[in-house]
Amino acid sequence: MEIDAQADASLDLESLFSGATGAARLEHLLFVADKFKGQELELEALRLAADQLAAASNVKLHREVLERIGGRLGPAYVLDRPQLEAKERALAAQSSVLDADLAAARATQSKDAVRAAHRALADCWASQGAVNEAMKGYMRMREFCTQPDHVLTMCISIIKCAVAMRQWVHVAAYRKRGESVVASSTDTMAKSQLAAAGGLYSLSQAKFEEAARSYVEVSPDLGSEFSDVISAQDIATHGAMCALASLDRPALQSLVIDSPGFREHLESVPEIRDAVNSFHASRFADCLRHLEAARPGMELSPHLAPHLPALFNEIRRRGLELHARPYATLALSGMGAALGLIPADLEAELEALIVGGRLSARIDGAAGVLRAHRPDARAGALGAVLAAGEEFVAASRLLALRASVLQHGLVQRSLGAGPGAGRGDAQRHPRQRDRVLSS
Repeated sequence: MEIDAQADASLDLESLFSGATGAARLEHLLFVADKFKGQELELEALRLAADQLAAASNVKLHREVLERIGGRLGPAYVLDRPQLEAKERALAAQSSVLDADLAAARATQSKDAVRAAHRALADCWASQGAVNEAMKGYMRMREFCTQPDHVLTMCISIIKCAVAMRQWVHVAAYRKRGESVVASSTDTMAKSQLAAAGGLYSLSQAKFEEAARSYVEVSPDLGSEFSDVISAQDIATHGAMCALASLDRPALQSLVIDSPGFREHLESVPEIRDAVNSFHASRFADCLRHLEAARPGMELSPHLAPHLPALFNEIRRRGLELHARPYATLALSGMGAALGLIPADLEAELEALIVGGRLSARIDGAAGVLRAHRPDARAGALGAVLAAGEEFVAASRLLALRASVLQHGLVQRSLGAGPGAGRGDAQRHPRQRDRVLSS
């Protein structure tokens, strides 16, 4: 779905991304700038990104943003090369000092000192945008971690870098390692960060149910602790969309609507909250209307936007399936009005459900109705009884045949045994020694 120009003007990027900080906010702003090249929204996103980068250490990205602006926003946003070069020299000197600190820490052979020095240097690289170098630095902390919280800090730091570089294999691996550390802990903050990372990983793989179950585990107490990766508003939006597209009604009730923690997240996105409540109440047209109202904002999420077509299609089809299931015959006109779909779109969605085996029905185009195809329960029960009776008769005949064969002595004794031994063995173990003659 492309956002029209009128919608562009109504989007307030500053309020939309107010919950995101650091790298996550920059990622959203640059995603918007790429999406709306040549439009007013591109300049607004670049302006906000330049303002943030002016106070940050990522000189390379700051230079790229100012070059993209190209003087279109006035003298305050013109590339000042000497100033940026001076900033680069200062940051290089800071990195050199941290390198010297790391060498000194290694000389002391203190694991805690070396781990702290590795972390300080990796933090410096991450702030400068050298995410790959930063992740390598965090990984070097591994052999110097002496406490479980050291391992947890390492895992979360690596996850942040891996999300930024879209290295989802590392996200999954270090999330699992972090969960093994906090399994017996009461650290809800760390558990929530790992759950949010798991939601991003599952969403990237289009595993919507797994993503929903991860997002609903995020505590509202997380606040801004993980906002440089994902904001609280995005947690609510991602979790609700994945839940609507994958969870059945009881799971939606227990995990989303009745969950005090996730319900608090939903309060930050009223349109999504209303969509969830409408879907659960079978007001599917209202649900889709709320989602369409929230869609322009969702299109600006770099993690969610690629999956929105699949999510909307699945939510619409689940609504159709739930609406049609109780009825034997249903008028297509009433069904279209209930779900806000025109006849052509409705028939296409119903065909997809029927072909996919999710809806047992047929469309009567002449009468304009959907007729459910339900198996005859009475005929099915009678068929099961007849099958059970035939099976019983066959088993009874086999038992009678065996009894008759044993009665008339039509058996073969064990080979190699003498007359006495065979007779005695047959008397002691008739079931083990007898074998019915095949002839």
